[in-house]
Amino acid sequence: MRQLKLCGNSSSGVVRLLKRGAVIALMAGVSGCGSSSSVELGSGGQGGVDGQDEFGDVPLDFVPPSIPGPLVSDPFKDVGTVRTVLPPGQSGQGGIAGLVGDLPLLGPVLQTLLDDIVGATGLTPALSKSDNFDNQLGMYFGPTQAQPGLTRADVDRFFKDASLLPPEGPNWASEERVESGDLGATVKREAEFGVPHVYGDDRRGAFFGAGYAVAGDRLFLMDVLRRAGRGELSQFLGRAEFSFDRAINAFAPYREAERTAQFEQLRDRYGALGVQMRIDGEAFIRGVNEWIRQARMGLLDVPLEYLLLGVPLEEFVEEDVVAVATVIQAELGAGGGAEQRNVELIQALHAQTGDVETACALYHDLRMSDDPEINVTTERRFPTQEPGRLDPTVCPLRADFAQRYPGNVIFDADSFEPYAPFQAGPCGRPGQPLCPGGLLGQVPGLPAFGLVEELVDAIDQILGLGGVLGLSLDFLTDILTGREQANARRAADAVAQAQARFAAKLAEDTPEGQALREQAEAVLANALGAARSIGDVFPKSASNALLIDRSRTESGNPIAVFGPQVSYFTPQLIAEVAMYDGDQIAVRGGTIPGLPYVVVPGRGIDFAWSATSSGVDIADVRVLELCEDPRVVTPGSYRVNGVCQNFDVIEDQWTARWNLGSTFDADQIGQNFIAERRVIRSMRYGPVIGFATVGGQPVALTQERSTYFQELDAAPPFALAASNAIHDVDSFQESFSLMASAFNWFYIDAEDIAFITPSLLPARATTVYPDFPSWGNGQHDWRGVLPFERLARDRNPQTGFFANWNNQATRDWWPADSGMAGAFDRNNLLEVRAEPLVARGNVRLEEVVEAVNDAAYVDLRGQELIPRALDVIEQFLPLDDPLWPAVNLMRDWTEKPLSDRAQRRDRSGDGVYDDTQAVALMDAWWNPLLDAALPQLLPLENVNGRRLIPVGRHDSPGGEGSAYNDGWYSYLGRVLDMALGRAPVSYRQIRCAGSNQLEDCANALIASLNGAVDSLGGIGSLDSWGADQSVEEVVFQAIGVVGVPNQHWVNKPTIQWAVEFSDRR
Repeated sequence: MRQLKLCGNSSSGVVRLLKRGAVIALMAGVSGCGSSSSVELGSGGQGGVDGQDEFGDVPLDFVPPSIPGPLVSDPFKDVGTVRTVLPPGQSGQGGIAGLVGDLPLLGPVLQTLLDDIVGATGLTPALSKSDNFDNQLGMYFGPTQAQPGLTRADVDRFFKDASLLPPEGPNWASEERVESGDLGATVKREAEFGVPHVYGDDRRGAFFGAGYAVAGDRLFLMDVLRRAGRGELSQFLGRAEFSFDRAINAFAPYREAERTAQFEQLRDRYGALGVQMRIDGEAFIRGVNEWIRQARMGLLDVPLEYLLLGVPLEEFVEEDVVAVATVIQAELGAGGGAEQRNVELIQALHAQTGDVETACALYHDLRMSDDPEINVTTERRFPTQEPGRLDPTVCPLRADFAQRYPGNVIFDADSFEPYAPFQAGPCGRPGQPLCPGGLLGQVPGLPAFGLVEELVDAIDQILGLGGVLGLSLDFLTDILTGREQANARRAADAVAQAQARFAAKLAEDTPEGQALREQAEAVLANALGAARSIGDVFPKSASNALLIDRSRTESGNPIAVFGPQVSYFTPQLIAEVAMYDGDQIAVRGGTIPGLPYVVVPGRGIDFAWSATSSGVDIADVRVLELCEDPRVVTPGSYRVNGVCQNFDVIEDQWTARWNLGSTFDADQIGQNFIAERRVIRSMRYGPVIGFATVGGQPVALTQERSTYFQELDAAPPFALAASNAIHDVDSFQESFSLMASAFNWFYIDAEDIAFITPSLLPARATTVYPDFPSWGNGQHDWRGVLPFERLARDRNPQTGFFANWNNQATRDWWPADSGMAGAFDRNNLLEVRAEPLVARGNVRLEEVVEAVNDAAYVDLRGQELIPRALDVIEQFLPLDDPLWPAVNLMRDWTEKPLSDRAQRRDRSGDGVYDDTQAVALMDAWWNPLLDAALPQLLPLENVNGRRLIPVGRHDSPGGEGSAYNDGWYSYLGRVLDMALGRAPVSYRQIRCAGSNQLEDCANALIASLNGAVDSLGGIGSLDSWGADQSVEEVVFQAIGVVGVPNQHWVNKPTIQWAVEFSDRR
């Protein structure tokens, strides 16, 4: 039995699961919190490290919980150092200067346009750039040029303070009282960086004020996220944005009533805590809508995007919270659900080799589901998944597989066809279908809801390029009538006149003509041009964390440097906020705009937390036997327990209207698109992702995700953290065990560090091998989810540190079917820097900051793989071979002092990588090196147009920042170690150069290096080799039309925290 102390008016805690009547309760109190009571808990099975307990049905029932009463008397006590940095800045208001930059000829044009729009709409645009729009760029990218040996002063220079501040000070940049009905709060913003501190009249007032403050910083982003989470972003941003619509409609489609139900079911699922979460959410929404109400009255500045893109300013509703949560769950918090690719892979291997056993051995080599060299965060073992381990001898091509695993399905070879529930095509022009939405649906989304005259008066400078783009609105007069037709006619005439008037000027060989051309081109390229789709740069798994145990630090307190890596946007995907209610709430950190809580990273009074994506397996592909094919009959049906059940089909369409954020191809200006959605889903097994045949009979494949219809189940830990119900490792781990999403969560206070890998991990039937699809027929369903005792977790490790960069948390914890996990991982970049620090001891905060930031510029290939390749080459390369300068170049790069080893970094600030020759050769050599060393993998890169290898060749540095998340790194490292006789475990089939001979491997590598050198102009031109640093600069994807300049590439958390608590409440 365990006992948990509880504080407040209730002795009950949130229950993760019921298992044979035993409960795992959440501690909801703190030590020394007055009178307390205790709840005795059953053992809940053996779990833990042996995990041998029988696992029966696990209903998702919850004991009604309550949030504790007042916890502390002084939430503003100085308890140590918490510092943070978030680029480009807190404010989302870039103003007209952010749009046109240093383009003086275009500035007055846009200013005139906006003046006219203001008069027509009553909305006041944010024309001036906020001081806090981009004032953290220099801080965030400052470490790039920092010399080795950071000081505490450097930490203060590169990070801002993240204290909980009392209402009386320090100096505030602004103070605003906001009220609505019975809700009230005071919002005060920090003088230097504008972070809002919200002082609510009570708990509801705190969330109300937070909604108001976050709307002021991120309203347009909130609009984007709530529509993205519905799979309807193109209805808002037009044809500039289809990527999210494709992804959400494929994996997380809902009807609006189902979003309503998820919000309303919080009470049923979480009792009193659920009621409180709903109250918090409703107050937050009222705060957002109060901001919108004042903006509509002209009292607040509206983001330029609402005016320039011609999109409406609409109030927020409860369902929007569910939609925003869906984006995070589906894009960042998922794992698994790619079993169909594994079937295709093993079938392709069979076709390639012609032998069942060889194909299966190759499959397990590539899958690496039980690699003893795997990079882990803790050495504790948790063989606690269902099943505990994956048998690496299993072969689905053998006859005995079906007997051993009758729940699995291997569909017919070459029969799988992906299903795309979202399609888009042109509409509205002659010869095209009409766009949905009547007459308005045919009109492009021009500024200020169709006020086209103001735009076309300056069309030559904004879009014209001397007629090259050829904007024509003539087609509108064919489909519009009355006043709309007259406006369209005038617009078309104005366009033609403007193009004729300025075509000659733009073509003039004069300084004015050249300047005008350059400025127009710059606007198109940098501000209004065809941007990468938001969903395409949205990270799928990212973030890192390095935490040092107090036994290894100079202060005797733990240290953490961590944060989420969520790509780069303008404004940023995360906003900062601090909230207080004078009772329970005292919290500060990053929030996802549209969600009411501080999410990640965050801090309470004397603790902090952050996360990394874990990618654990919470989704399975199911195979449904069809009664009626939904491609032929609507809705179609499938068989469960011998009974045919109908699919549920969601069908609708809308117009994706062209606007200033859309492509500027000459023949596409003004071109609207029709977006059509036809989602087919099983309410039991999830949305259909494809079709195949089994024994020649058609089947549907669906993706069953444990968090589907439970998008808000990530909220309970944040509600408890905001209330400071977390006060030690036990309360942290039990609180975050309620987390539904696939993340690792890290914790620090003045004494301890800890982590837990929660999520709704399915307990799979013993009849199913998790790598491959399984029948969705009622016979092999999940039997619940893993309870608390079986979740991977640890505290204060003997190694002296936790390091995680989306690698696997623990041994005996097999990776999700959608990937692989091996010895060579970007977490190596953190570990190799942490190990000497903890071995020496007396670690200081600035040293951990330096270690994490140095890792951010390292080429994983140069640190881990090239030294091994050189070890092979050097044994066989003749002493007089002209290739030696290239070998020595790479050896020098990879053996520099740790602070400069294998880096892609410009410390000098001259715009050229410090080791530009080595970087250039690295990039030129990588693909030839893989071709030479891993020829057995090459046929699998394109099988019927699809890549079947679990990971791509290389996650290269680029605009998103994040790099080296997955690639052929472990494959190459393993075969090189095998060739050198160093590998503790060998592949069954894969060999370097396809050979068991070291000399064959060396010759292949030498040939590949020769080819790379030749591609750079030969060894004689070594001094002129160089890598173009600009092509991999960080690009801040503009969510809307206002951006910031590109920055030096870096691979680190988007919002980064440095933490060293020295005291407790």
